[in-house]
Amino acid sequence: MNRFFILLLLLLTFRSFGADYFVVITDSHGVGEFGASLSDWLRSRPQTQFELFASGGSAPLQWLNNAYKTPCGLSESSLEHAPDPRTCNELLTPTLQSLWDKQSTLPLTDRKITLVVQGTNFGMKPEMYEEQLRATKKLIKVALFKSDECIWIGPPNMRRSPGYDQAGVEYKITIIKTALELTEKEINKTCTFIDSRELSNYPTNGDGIHYHWPGSKDPESIERARQWGGAIMAKVESFLMKDH
Repeated sequence: MNRFFILLLLLLTFRSFGADYFVVITDSHGVGEFGASLSDWLRSRPQTQFELFASGGSAPLQWLNNAYKTPCGLSESSLEHAPDPRTCNELLTPTLQSLWDKQSTLPLTDRKITLVVQGTNFGMKPEMYEEQLRATKKLIKVALFKSDECIWIGPPNMRRSPGYDQAGVEYKITIIKTALELTEKEINKTCTFIDSRELSNYPTNGDGIHYHWPGSKDPESIERARQWGGAIMAKVESFLMKDH
């Protein structure tokens, strides 16, 4: 191998990234102030563009089948003004692959980053476990193959029983972690997991699931949702800085 090809290989292996392009997919947490905090952070970052899609009631399967029409969805991007106010709309949930395929003309120097905020809506029935695990693994693989970085943000502390209390959230996170471990063994690629439980504090009011719902003026709900979002973004930023 001559010097030219060695140099080319090194450049491809240790390329420096230009701008960052994010695709962010969330469940209904992304419609309220948690989603607004993600949007504000992304809009404030230099050399950053993004597309954020929130689909209320979604789990990994709904980001794979192009068939789920959410009753509470929100779509925004860095090419448009931030929605004000943030409101629910009935929307067809796109596939994660289609969101990335729309960005097929991005410069090669751009760093493509997938943020997945999922897990809250996993079902608790034991007979659903294998199906949910398969869908989660498949979504992870899409993120890993379509982008340079994959970061999975797990569900926060919630308190509605059953399914959204401490035991329910633990069960749902077990599905995510198992899928991440199995995927890494299969394809030798890693999607970083961020555990929201360490970073979230459920407000006094609320339905036991959502930190903030669009239209709510409850100051504590707004503050707790934004605190959770801010803590998550600090973790993501730290990870991305190390990767440069």
